[in-house]
Amino acid sequence: MEAGIFFLFIIIVIGSILFSIQQSKQLDQTWSAVARSLGLMYDSGSMMKDRVMSGNIDGCAVTVQTLTRGSGKDSKKYTRYQVSYPRTMRVSFRISRQGFVNSLTKAFGAQDIEMGDREFDQLFMIKGDDAHAVAQFLTLERREKITRLFHEFNDVEMDEISLTSVYYGRESSGSVMIEKIQRLVEFAGSMAVEQVNPVMPSSPPPLRFKPTLAHPGTILTQAGTVVGPPPLPGSASPSLPATPVQPTTNEPPAEGSETCAMPSTASTASESASMIGQTLFGQRWGITEIDQTFAKKYRGIHVTGEGTLRSWAENSYDFVFGTGKFVKATIEMPLEKSATNLHGSFQVILKLPLSSRTTDHGREFSFAGKLVKADALMRQLYVDAYEESV
Repeated sequence: MEAGIFFLFIIIVIGSILFSIQQSKQLDQTWSAVARSLGLMYDSGSMMKDRVMSGNIDGCAVTVQTLTRGSGKDSKKYTRYQVSYPRTMRVSFRISRQGFVNSLTKAFGAQDIEMGDREFDQLFMIKGDDAHAVAQFLTLERREKITRLFHEFNDVEMDEISLTSVYYGRESSGSVMIEKIQRLVEFAGSMAVEQVNPVMPSSPPPLRFKPTLAHPGTILTQAGTVVGPPPLPGSASPSLPATPVQPTTNEPPAEGSETCAMPSTASTASESASMIGQTLFGQRWGITEIDQTFAKKYRGIHVTGEGTLRSWAENSYDFVFGTGKFVKATIEMPLEKSATNLHGSFQVILKLPLSSRTTDHGREFSFAGKLVKADALMRQLYVDAYEESV
C-alpha cells in the first residue's frame, strides 16, 4: 500500500516536471517568434535566470522579461514590459495610478502635483521636483494619451526615462505581446514629441518687395460686375462699361481659352479602404513609415469599403472623433497579404450619426466617409462616415 502511494507520488512529480518543461519550451518558441518578428534579441534564460527579450524599436529601448517573486507555494510569476523614450525628458516626474494606498498617503500629506484637471488628478499620483515644469509638460494632449494608456494596461508606471507595465503571469500569447510592445513604443514616441508653441513676432517682418495698388479700373462689386472708380465732382463719368462676371459651369471651355479650375467637393473621388489598409498594414513597415505615408497620401480623403460588423454602440466621446453623441462602429476587413504573417485583418472605426439604425453583429456592412486617422499599432483606420449604404 505504502509502495503504491510512493510510486503514485513519483509519477505525479515526474508528470509535473515534464509538464513544466513542455510549457517552458512552448514559451521559448512564442517569445523567440515575437523577437524575430520585431527584430529583438532573445535569451531563453535558465533555472537561475529569467528569460529576456530586448532591443531597439523606433529609437526606443525595449525590454521584456519574466520575473519570479517569492519561493515555493508563495512564488509568483510576472512579465514586465519596459520601454524607454527615444530621448530623456527634460523634466523629472513620476506618474502612477492613484489606488487606495496612494490616496491614503496623499491624505496624510504625501507629495502630489495637481494639474487642475479634476478627472486626471483623481486618477493619477504625480510626483516631480519642479511642479511648474511638470504642469507645462503634461499638456492636455499628453494627459489624454496617458489616460488612454492607463485604461488599456492594468499596472503601469512612467517617469522621465521610461514606462513600465507588469502582467501578472507569464505572457504566452505572441499576438498579445506584439500588440503590447508596439502600443508602448507608440506611446513612448508620442510623449517625446516636442510641444512647440508658435511665438508671434513683436513687429511685422520687413517687406521683400514694393507693394503696389490694384488698378483703379478693376474693382469687383458684390453684384458681380467690374466697374470703374466713382466720378470726380464736376467731371464726366468715365466711359468704362460694366462687365458681368460669367458664372462657373461644368461645360468644357472653348478651344484656345484659359480657365482657372476650382476644386469641387461634389466630384471628390473615392479610394478603397481595403487597398489603403493593405498598403499601410500588410507590409513590414514601422510606425513612423506608416504615419508618414498616411499623412502624405491618405489623410482627409474620401474612402469606401465593406467588411464585417463587429461592434456598434452609441458614444458621447472618443479620442479621435471628439465630443458629441454619435454611433461608433467597428468593421473588420481582411488583409489579403501580410508580410509578417501574424495578422490577417485590420479594423475600420466608423463615426455614424445617431439616426443610423442598429444592426446585427457579424453581417457585411458597407460604408463611405472621410479618412481622419490611422493607428499603426492597433491596425485601425478611423473614418468619419457621413453616408452609408447597406
